[in-house]
Amino acid sequence: TKFETGHVALKKEPYFLQEIIGSSLKILENTLTGFSVSVEVPKELPMVNIDAILIEQVFQNLIENAVGFSHSSHEIAISVEAVEKFIAVSICDRGLGLPEGQEKTIFDKFYTLSQGDRPKGAGLGLAICQAIILGHGGSISARNRDEGGACFTFALPIYEEKDE
Repeated sequence: TKFETGHVALKKEPYFLQEIIGSSLKILENTLTGFSVSVEVPKELPMVNIDAILIEQVFQNLIENAVGFSHSSHEIAISVEAVEKFIAVSICDRGLGLPEGQEKTIFDKFYTLSQGDRPKGAGLGLAICQAIILGHGGSISARNRDEGGACFTFALPIYEEKDE
């Protein structure tokens, strides 16, 4: 709600996303027990101007969703690449995927998916991710993978000195 009303002051600083990915994985170490996590980041990746705490929250939400909708024997793949003036991050799983045609709806507040006996969440995690990413001037989307599972991709603008 604060993002929607413009009442959030982002504390942006230049960061390498590798740092945020590493700290997020460390925080989620116990949650990721039994999962294989692969991370692909180019060596020469530009910085992004971000509120690190909020972007770390996006990583944590998306990784926790991947865990929640996958089996522990499945891999969670995180990949990062520079695309034009943005850094694109994909977090992909091998779970059940998304209901066909609801790739945008899942970002609505209070939208929930259930999977078997796993508890439903409040339906705010992806809406919060979307608000944070949009607040940074980026974009976020979701799609089903051809080989099964879901892939969430968000893009953040590359840092330029004039951003300060």
